[in-house]
Amino acid sequence: MSIKKISLIAITIIVFGSLAGFAYLQTPNQTTKEAYPFSIIDDLGRNITIREKPTRIVSLVPSASEIVYTVEAANLLVGVDQFSAYPDELTQGVKSGNITNVGSSFNPDLDKVISLNPSIILINGPSQFNAKPIQRLSELGYTVVSLNAQNISGVFSNIGMIGKITGNSEQASKFVSNLKERVAKVESAVKGSPKVRVYIENWNNPLFSVGPGSIQDELINKTGGINIFSDLPQRSGQVSHEAVIAKNPEVIVLFHRLTNSTELVKSRPGWNVIDAVKKDRVHYISNEKELGAYGAPGPRIVDGLEKIALLIHPEIFKSGKN
Repeated sequence: MSIKKISLIAITIIVFGSLAGFAYLQTPNQTTKEAYPFSIIDDLGRNITIREKPTRIVSLVPSASEIVYTVEAANLLVGVDQFSAYPDELTQGVKSGNITNVGSSFNPDLDKVISLNPSIILINGPSQFNAKPIQRLSELGYTVVSLNAQNISGVFSNIGMIGKITGNSEQASKFVSNLKERVAKVESAVKGSPKVRVYIENWNNPLFSVGPGSIQDELINKTGGINIFSDLPQRSGQVSHEAVIAKNPEVIVLFHRLTNSTELVKSRPGWNVIDAVKKDRVHYISNEKELGAYGAPGPRIVDGLEKIALLIHPEIFKSGKN
């Protein structure tokens, strides 16, 4: 069975772990006693019965793998997809053989997954759920749960959902409360500040940016910016060089991992007239793991919010006014 090729843009949206800067909130080893069985509605709108506390979890999406750690249920994680690489304990677990790398998110090694005898399999959205290997696992009776957050509040809900499934609702609740406080702090700091035109570039050939309803669009809006492509008809789409120049962003944030990206952008024909280029406000999320944290629907999404806030309003956040 051939491995399904995933585009770099999809990877940017779905994935990765990062070295970005916050430590997971540590809480005492207290476990909420959930009354099993119970039902949840996952992000595909399916009513799923969790019959008992899971003992073995396979995660086929990196942000979900991180959530398992966030709610202090790492001891349950027995298998992950090939791109799950955060936190460091996860990477070490894979290297030691305590956690099995089952391969591609869309086309995992079914024999490996089945051999792990998972209580729960965590996936992303409809395209992954409809992939033949995932459908096969569902047909075999495995409990497949979709985490497909489309916004920051959806990420918070996903953390709560996994907290409940694993019996660690208290840990999940405390972590989410901390994240909400950080979001409120950023929003309060930028309130009343001038809106800044922002261009996010997820790929360069052709140019891809983000539209309304995307998490990156929400990050811009919550940090005092205006997404120059808020008029795109979808969450992500191709844009032209001419459109970027005409919309004249004041800040450019590059979410692809090309070497010397900022210099390449500055040297593009006609881009020298753009305010962001003239004022040297072209920023590159330089580390692949940071890339995932700042754009993916995972526990470190607020790191992304704080990073974007700093790039858009350095006069507020570098000065310590926040």
